[in-house]
Amino acid sequence: MAKVIEAEHSEEFYSSLILAIKSVVTFTEPVIYLFREGLRPIYLYLEVSPRVHETAVETYLDGAYLLDPVFRAIQERRAEGVYALTDIVPSGFRRSQYFRSYYHALRLADEMTFLIYINEKTCVNISLVRRRPDSLFSQSEIERFKTIEPVVCELVKKFMKTNVSFEEDTKSFSSHKLESGVKNLGTSILTGREQEVLQLIIKGYNTHSIALNLGISIDTVKLHRKNIYRKLQVSSASELFSKIIEALIDFPKSAAVDPLVEHYS
Repeated sequence: MAKVIEAEHSEEFYSSLILAIKSVVTFTEPVIYLFREGLRPIYLYLEVSPRVHETAVETYLDGAYLLDPVFRAIQERRAEGVYALTDIVPSGFRRSQYFRSYYHALRLADEMTFLIYINEKTCVNISLVRRRPDSLFSQSEIERFKTIEPVVCELVKKFMKTNVSFEEDTKSFSSHKLESGVKNLGTSILTGREQEVLQLIIKGYNTHSIALNLGISIDTVKLHRKNIYRKLQVSSASELFSKIIEALIDFPKSAAVDPLVEHYS
């Protein structure tokens, strides 16, 4: 970490930090996001291919982040620290439609994420992924991440507080209407129960978890999902999430509407 400390006042800070972490545990593509209350996230640093930048990172920043379990963890003020994917997502997440539509489609095998709070309204998220056919992070590797967690958190907080202004910039704009849009998804066409099922689907719950959460049978969940697909005119989970993300990206000025109807009317 000596080189990171040396770079704490330079533009090389994040690249030096990523190199230091990578010397402890290997990973594929790091992205560092800045989340601020009421604003869409921006990225502070990334090492990804142009294709991933265009298809994943920009789509994420435009609105897909609202479906991300990490974003929900930040909203819920999950404690500062480093987390394995399984620590943040619902039980059975790898069998969920969200996983198949997003993680699987981008060939993501696993993810470790740092949540670092700069102040009450600002969080830095360091996302470190492995792509298939790379292996999942082992328990020993997760323990290594936890060993360096205090140092990483303190270095980032010191750098941010010393070198970054938290004034709103031209790359950021309000996300309150977008968050309202997520809650209003399908409200103009789905029944109340179907809306509940849809909200759990986009949060990453699988069929079994949805049934437990709502106190209904698995067959009933499947029936609701079938009706949701029919009403939203999709035939698969990937189509469902694509439609939702496109609708959120084009979400109108008014927050009191169903983004799906507005987008496809």
